[in-house]
Amino acid sequence: MMSMEKGQRHEGDENCTFGKLRVLCFDFCDLDSRRAKRVFASLSSTVESLSLRGNSAIDEEGWAILGGKMEKDGLTRLRALNLLGCSIGIRSARSLFPFLPSSIEMLQFDVYPTEEEEDGQEEEEGVGNDLEFLCAPLGKWMEDGKGPNLKRLSVKGNGGPNALSLFRSLPGGTLEYLEFNADRGIDMDAWAALSRKMQKGEMGNLKQLLLVDCYLVSVNAKVLFPSLPCSLEVLDLSSNDQVGRTFGWDYLGRHMEEEGLPNLKSLSVRDCRLTQEEAFTFLPSLPSSLECLDLSENPALALQGRDATLSGISALKQRLGVLRSLKQLRLRGVGLGAGPVLPVEELFSRLPPSLIVLDLGSNRRTGEGTWAALGVALRRGLAGLRELVLEDCGLEGDRALDIIPHLPVSLETLNLSDNRELSEHAVRSLSQKVKGETDRDREDPKKSVTVSSALEELRNLQMDSCGLNDTKAEWLFGSLPATLQSLSVSGNPGITVGGWRKLAEKMKRGCLPFLRHLSLEGCNLDNEKAVVLFRSLPPSLQVVDLKANGSISPSVWNVLGQRLQDECEGLKALQKVECQVPGRTRRIRKRFVDLLPSLLQSMLSEQ
Repeated sequence: MMSMEKGQRHEGDENCTFGKLRVLCFDFCDLDSRRAKRVFASLSSTVESLSLRGNSAIDEEGWAILGGKMEKDGLTRLRALNLLGCSIGIRSARSLFPFLPSSIEMLQFDVYPTEEEEDGQEEEEGVGNDLEFLCAPLGKWMEDGKGPNLKRLSVKGNGGPNALSLFRSLPGGTLEYLEFNADRGIDMDAWAALSRKMQKGEMGNLKQLLLVDCYLVSVNAKVLFPSLPCSLEVLDLSSNDQVGRTFGWDYLGRHMEEEGLPNLKSLSVRDCRLTQEEAFTFLPSLPSSLECLDLSENPALALQGRDATLSGISALKQRLGVLRSLKQLRLRGVGLGAGPVLPVEELFSRLPPSLIVLDLGSNRRTGEGTWAALGVALRRGLAGLRELVLEDCGLEGDRALDIIPHLPVSLETLNLSDNRELSEHAVRSLSQKVKGETDRDREDPKKSVTVSSALEELRNLQMDSCGLNDTKAEWLFGSLPATLQSLSVSGNPGITVGGWRKLAEKMKRGCLPFLRHLSLEGCNLDNEKAVVLFRSLPPSLQVVDLKANGSISPSVWNVLGQRLQDECEGLKALQKVECQVPGRTRRIRKRFVDLLPSLLQSMLSEQ
């Protein structure tokens, strides 16, 4: 497997300098300590933003150089530091966090002790049997008043019980964004400390609180939810599947009912194992200010409980009338169709006209009339919808005909992937809808569909694994609009060279002048198909995904390489190629690589 992209690896120079640069990004550059030392030692005092994401090979010695640079007041203007994916160890944290400059406004990092550190904790002097987690040095830094300008803090990983020291020391007067992600070790004392800080009004500027996968159990929710500040605009509680036990969600509902979150604009409770009864404890109290609501991956949400009036869908349906500012609604994998059909149909009928994004993916078990109800809603009240996700919704055969003719002209993104047997009638209807023409079926007038108003704003189209054959492909490719920026038709191996030639002709004629992303993974591309496509790729293309097409020979890959070198009609904008090049010898692979531009070659990595 090969992944090639511009600008990834920076080897560094023994005397590298960065002049007066203010923003430096070394994300995923494979920096080890040797390279990192040179980079850190050469940082200028003008640097305001430093991003080192994904450089997990830097060890304690490397971070000590950066810490030393900070200690000597070498980075007094640094405002943003991103260390996500760097796997900061305990010793590394001690070498770095105490010396962070007071100018820091945004800090992002994940905390994972190395195996050696975990094995040797008990023998380390001054630690004993109590593991000194990585949050402690940062908590001390804030406690000493060294973080007076901190506005955004993101911690991912095992902060553990010492989150207590961190929560106690948070600079409440300035903090606007707080994120703890995948930290399942935070105990009751830490949550209580955060709650007290909020209750005292010390977090009055907090606007975004993200507590994803933090093992927030009901007893902690009882302490935390009532203290959430009224300033909060974004609340993400995703992947906390223990909140519901002993009525944890009820405390959130009460707080909202008492108008404790009057400014809340975004709420996500994705993948929380919500039951219909639990959802009913807070959905009826959603504030009218809400603009984004994500209830995805709660498969029991649509089920009918012991009391038919207490289903989650019924509660949401009733509250939609108040949510007049709702712009995004995500109901992926909530079991639409697993419960009674009527509440779902009524839900669609009450979708607010303010809606811009509607995600109904992974709801396969829908009953008769469900998608017809959505079609009616699209036609009557969703004239401003820009993104519609119907991925894996069981739209096999002609079921999509209930929806496609009614797609609003405002639509920019349409995802129909994993509806594995879309009928030819459905694809033809989509083709006609994109072009704004009338589709008449001469053989079966009952399947004739009248459509109007072309999808002139369509920019992103995803039809992966839709069972496309040549007939469907010709309909689809022939109708692609000039506005299209991203096309994904991966997982459609049934298209022959004739079908791909239709797409090639479209690109060759310059009919897709803005196409930036093309995904053809797992499409059974062979030499003949690949040559047709490679010679026609538009110069606007930035990313092309060709993985899982192992029948393309090295000589045909060279056709792509030649396009990259072509001065007149070359792929000058291309930044990333995902592909498989057969042949295990370096010589065969090198023939292809040698034809790539130097920047693209520098990104080459074999997996």
